[in-house]
Amino acid sequence: MSADPSLRIRKAILDPASAYASPAELAADPALNAVEKAALLAAWEADARELMVAEEENMAGGEPSRLEEILAARAKVDPEAEPRGQHKQASASVDFSRFRVRHFLRPVGAVAEPEQSCAATRRQLDQSPLVPVCDDGRVIGIIGEAELALWQDAEAATGDEPLTARDVMQADLASCSIDDSLAQARTILNGKQRDALLVREADGRLAGILARADQPTLLAPAVNQL
Repeated sequence: MSADPSLRIRKAILDPASAYASPAELAADPALNAVEKAALLAAWEADARELMVAEEENMAGGEPSRLEEILAARAKVDPEAEPRGQHKQASASVDFSRFRVRHFLRPVGAVAEPEQSCAATRRQLDQSPLVPVCDDGRVIGIIGEAELALWQDAEAATGDEPLTARDVMQADLASCSIDDSLAQARTILNGKQRDALLVREADGRLAGILARADQPTLLAPAVNQL
């Protein structure tokens, strides 16, 4: 398995068999909660059923489907789970929106000083979708591409003293918790009209950044609460 649990989990969303040696190993992964395990095993089941159909049509390359192993693992994770459909299309209905934010974080990287220049912030945004502005270790604002564009336009239109990060930052921090679901985070992203969120630990410390682009595409519609 990968040394990075989150990297392995993101890989498993695309192809569970490429990330885990067996369904039992997935079911025993301590980095996943029961809901996440059930979703990945449901996707794996859909893949296995497609393989069985291909075998019946003499199209498979001889790889066993492992369906019985998958069903046994699903029964341990969720005893009330019902077998899914018979075709690969069933995987499109697997809901990954309840996966926790913690699996999709980017490290914070550099932070902006309040009196920092536009040019310095541009270099930071080339490496991250969101730059926190920190004063004495405390996050007081955020700067994304929208704030940077307004900053650059304002500096180009005036001959006044250059603006600083403090002048243009968004004071609404648009954050979520590391253990929020992706559905909850996406509701905040949509409501704040942001492309990325600050992610906080349970004690309020900054844990990382969640970018909209880093989330899996197979998500249920956004909801206000789960």
